[in-house]
Amino acid sequence: MKRSGNSRLAAVAALSIAAAAAAPAASAQLLGSNLAPNVNIINPPGAPVPVHEVADSARQPVAFSINVGMSWGTQYGCAAYTVPSNKRLEIDHVSASSGVLYQGNTIQASYAAHLGSDVDSYFLDLHDQGFNPAQPLYVADQSQLAFADPGTQVQLCATLKTVQGSGSGGFNALRATFSGYLINVP
Repeated sequence: MKRSGNSRLAAVAALSIAAAAAAPAASAQLLGSNLAPNVNIINPPGAPVPVHEVADSARQPVAFSINVGMSWGTQYGCAAYTVPSNKRLEIDHVSASSGVLYQGNTIQASYAAHLGSDVDSYFLDLHDQGFNPAQPLYVADQSQLAFADPGTQVQLCATLKTVQGSGSGGFNALRATFSGYLINVP
């Protein structure tokens, strides 16, 4: 009995090894002869075939800045960029800075983009650079993929932790630069 079980186990192992060894050779032969035939393209030197990326002409690089101004004595402000008609905006990168804060004050920044019936909001990860404690410099630099439909606005907003100053007039609380592409929409 024991000898019969070992023989069966050895036979199953031998068959498994043989099947595993034959499978790659069979699939390579199948790929080489039936699924990937060789193709030769011959162009005379005087008439090369022009090659270009079809989607390239539909995408134009774009960069724009939005400045959020605030009146003295306020904590919140927004500004916007309008996406041109017949173009969809693809945002790939955002950088921002705010250097007008008093010591101990902080800033929160976000932007919103309209895509279809959705309004998507994105927060910027602002960090104090720690260079001058009397006047903090907050910056953000991040890759972030977002889209906005033609004719809609990308709105940049800033919120301060505490009121900045008092009196008349105002200040530039936040500046952000967006880069990406304008994509033609039929």
